[in-house]
Amino acid sequence: MRRTRLLTHKPGLLAVLAAGYLAACASPPDQAATEGGVQAAEASPAPGVTTLPTLPASRADSAVVARAEGFRSLHSRVRAEGLDDRRFSSEAFWASVLTVIEDSDAVRSDSIGVSAEGRPLRLVRFGSGETKVLLWSQMHGDESTASMAIADILRFVVERPGHPAVRAILENLDVGIVPVLNPDGAARFERRNSQGIDINRDARALQTPEGQALKRVRDEMEPDFAFNLHDQGIRTRVGETGRGAAIALLAPPDDESRRVTRVRDRAFRVASVIRDAMEPMVEDHIAKYDDTFNPRAFGDLM
Repeated sequence: MRRTRLLTHKPGLLAVLAAGYLAACASPPDQAATEGGVQAAEASPAPGVTTLPTLPASRADSAVVARAEGFRSLHSRVRAEGLDDRRFSSEAFWASVLTVIEDSDAVRSDSIGVSAEGRPLRLVRFGSGETKVLLWSQMHGDESTASMAIADILRFVVERPGHPAVRAILENLDVGIVPVLNPDGAARFERRNSQGIDINRDARALQTPEGQALKRVRDEMEPDFAFNLHDQGIRTRVGETGRGAAIALLAPPDDESRRVTRVRDRAFRVASVIRDAMEPMVEDHIAKYDDTFNPRAFGDLM
């Protein structure tokens, strides 16, 4: 159960890969995001606030459905080893990932610092396109499913360089990923880091080494789009329905008015592409996450 903050929330390789493929290949829509369609998870937006455009399930064409089934089959063959349980250490994560990417010409890994307890923080980079995309996972130590998906994606990129989706991503995007941003929290399977600080509330004060590292990466990379990858509570429902939210999307506001700025409009557009890509896989289990502004959160401040 996941949510993705689009600074421009997820079943595994399927979500990120399908969305990345379509985002790399599709042209932006002519019109700005319009109201209607995706129902809110938790709080609903204020009157007049733009919500995500939607593609009804009945309009999902057979080619999209077939592609989704192809990704589902492919995912079973490129799943990372050693990460089958949600509770794993950063050491186990990197043991799995570094084994895959160590001899790769397409993917590289660089140190960006250490956690409060000295565990390594790394940036993984691939692609030579002009559009820069930054993703980070597990800034809450007990929200590990996006890290698992990232490990699958890295194996896919390394082992299937000729796949159309991989070629599209490598040619169109410059991707930077900071997996397991909170390795100390992951070691305890706790939300906060070893200092007892919620890293996602440290964007302004920057008291944590993990938050400082993420800020440095952001400033040096200057991404066009960023994805703040989280899990969500298993009880999260799609609006007032009884349907569980398989994926919840959010384009964070940059102030309390929650106005739709140029940057946020671009985020809405990307969210709509992800929504369309995911519809054949999870149908009516896609939600819009609560967009209340938080002045201390990385998503909102970025």
